[in-house]
Amino acid sequence: DPAWGEFLFDKDKYKNFMGRISQDVGEHVRIGAMGYYGKEAREFDDVTTVTNSLENELYMFGGDATISIEPIELNVQYVERNDNDPLFHNSQEIGYPVDLKTRGAFAELIYLPKGDDSKWYAVGLFNWIESDFSELNYKTLSGHLGYVFRRNIRMVVEANYDFNQEYTKFGV
Repeated sequence: DPAWGEFLFDKDKYKNFMGRISQDVGEHVRIGAMGYYGKEAREFDDVTTVTNSLENELYMFGGDATISIEPIELNVQYVERNDNDPLFHNSQEIGYPVDLKTRGAFAELIYLPKGDDSKWYAVGLFNWIESDFSELNYKTLSGHLGYVFRRNIRMVVEANYDFNQEYTKFGV
């Protein structure tokens, strides 16, 4: 929903809570965990002009890790999300999934041949989302090569492979 003139994005009475911790474990490893709990409401006017509200309660939890041994860095993250009515349609009555579970992860591998002084670098990225709501399913593998001319001037080449698309598997 747009904020319009009031610049108000959070229009319901609920407050959401998120926490994240991250800690170095030795010289080359960092691990972290996150959690989120929230409730959200969407109001609508029905044909009798009575204002009704549908609610979605959700929670997320996950973990991440970074392993960095120059010239390579590996970042991984996993998140699990659970919603009881994410589409605000009293989903069960109209055939949409309720108690929707969605999970996702990514792995990113970065290669900097000269560390922070590298002019060129390479990145590989794997993204994965799997959900009870199949329209959200996503699985891709991406590659990125870059060359830094100046701090804000770069040349990049990227390619992408989508495991789920039948006709557009490759993108450049």
